[in-house]
Amino acid sequence: MNTEGEIEFLRAYKDFVYYFNMLERNIGYCLRFCSGKEGNQNPEKWHSANFDAKVKKVIALAKKYGVYEAFTGWHREIKKCRHLRNIVSHGSWEWKWWLPKPIFFHAPEFEDGKGEFTVEEFQERLSHLRNVPDVFRAIRSRLESAIGET
Repeated sequence: MNTEGEIEFLRAYKDFVYYFNMLERNIGYCLRFCSGKEGNQNPEKWHSANFDAKVKKVIALAKKYGVYEAFTGWHREIKKCRHLRNIVSHGSWEWKWWLPKPIFFHAPEFEDGKGEFTVEEFQERLSHLRNVPDVFRAIRSRLESAIGET
């Protein structure tokens, strides 16, 4: 068995899940803060809400408080990240060391639910996701400030 590259793939896979979960938690923290500022009696509910509901609420608040322009690029990117996260989470993944693209996935419930990557291609997807939480941290302060001023 040849494991060259397999460890890098598994690290990238683990990191992908980690960074996506970190992003989801940060969105939940932002919504908890915003809900509290708006007088919501149960701001903690946002920690258990699903990812789509969290994103939808952030976008609705950004529109309501006039800071949506700062969120448009992030919103576009988050859709791509979510799609790949669904494939990562719901697909089956195999390491086929003998193939030119040894990372094989199969997730039949998605339109592009079958394919393969090189380790470098998969790591590139991860690097894309790494930027999304950083962008969110930078723009969430605009939303929190706008809500705090009301």
